[in-house]
Amino acid sequence: MRYAEAEGVHLDPVLIVLAVVLTVVVIVALSVALTFARRSRLRRALEAAGIDEPTVLGYWSRLNTVPFLADPRGVPGRGVDVAVAATTQGIHLWALMRRRLTDFGLISWSAIVSIDGVRKTVGVGVETKGGVITIRTEQPVTPYAKTIELFPIGQTSAVAAERLRAADPRPIP
Repeated sequence: MRYAEAEGVHLDPVLIVLAVVLTVVVIVALSVALTFARRSRLRRALEAAGIDEPTVLGYWSRLNTVPFLADPRGVPGRGVDVAVAATTQGIHLWALMRRRLTDFGLISWSAIVSIDGVRKTVGVGVETKGGVITIRTEQPVTPYAKTIELFPIGQTSAVAAERLRAADPRPIP
């Protein structure tokens, strides 16, 4: 600021603060708009495919959760929105990959050991607000890994896990 004033230009500190605040607001608004658009595309793709089972939307993060596929090649670098649908046969996971709805296949209820909503810390010990949905199987079911962790969207992990477990036709132990 001293250099600008030495050249005869007067910079108002209020305008500088306003410019910084507007820049932050634009960046945050853009990221929220892009996230909303991505999730809307997934919902529209599910509707177009006729998927109306009890569905939970989640987010898989490459940085904060274990890979949900045994071979994660081809999965976007930062993460992906995932739809988990529970039927009487088991659960399906779908994701919008390369603008197409990809069905990763069925995990039958007989292979599922547990579906839980648990707390999760990320980064340097920061606890996530809604926790994670954890789906565990006895053995890896192709193409899935043995443990699947997803951050629920729009609900807590406990509510999302209960919604998925409600479709399980096996008797409650």
